Amino acid sequence: MKLKYKFEMMEMEEGYVAVPVGEDAGKFQGVINLNESSYQIFQLLEEETTIEEIVDKLAEKYDTLREEIAYLVKDYIKRLQKDNLVV
Repeated sequence: MKLKYKFEMMEMEEGYVAVPVGEDAGKFQGVINLNESSYQIFQLLEEETTIEEIVDKLAEKYDTLREEIAYLVKDYIKRLQKDNLVV
C-alpha cells in the first residue's frame, strides 16, 4: 500500500502537517495534522510498503512492545483507508 496522493510534509511548532501538492492538490483539499509517529508512517507510505514493514521500522525506533506498535499502526492505517488516502 502507499499514499494515494503526493504530499509535502512540513514541521510546524506543534507537530507536522501534510499538504497535497501538484495535481493532487485539486483532488484532495485540506491539510492533515501529524504527530511524530503518524509523520513517520506517512513518510514510509510515500513508497509502496506493507503494514509489517512499517511496524518493523517503528519497532527499531521506539522502545515499545511490538504488539502495541502493530495495533497502533493497523488502527492508523484503517483511518487512512476510511478517508481514502491509501491505495
